[in-house]
Amino acid sequence: MFDKSLIKSFVLIVFFILVVNISAQGKDSQKDISKTILLKVQNTFSEGEISEISDYITNKTYIGISEEISGYFSYSQAYNLLSDYFKVHKPLNFRFVSMVNKTNSPFAWGEYKFMKNGIRGSHKIFVSLQKNESGYFISQITIN
Repeated sequence: MFDKSLIKSFVLIVFFILVVNISAQGKDSQKDISKTILLKVQNTFSEGEISEISDYITNKTYIGISEEISGYFSYSQAYNLLSDYFKVHKPLNFRFVSMVNKTNSPFAWGEYKFMKNGIRGSHKIFVSLQKNESGYFISQITIN
């Protein structure tokens, strides 16, 4: 009743559609993961608590704080640098102004408002992510 070549074509088309959908879902989930990490960074700067992003800091994370400190540090050095920054620059408000997560190297930036020695101030925060074999990590945090 049905031609074998027609059935084969139909099966191939259905298979192709399934593969494309699965591939698109994988890319969307990667974008969701990077957005989640960037939102955790936003929360970190809002609350001044580094522990929420500690899993995403590696020895490949570049830390730049104004013109005072910049470079690649060990995990513990990076963690301590950021912790010390929050002790001195108490958070008042932070939100990312721009977030780009539909790329292989997601990034975001915003204005961090803080209190230091009773005086209000602000810094621009730039954060970028990089993907490696085990997932995303924070490749850069720059505070100016």
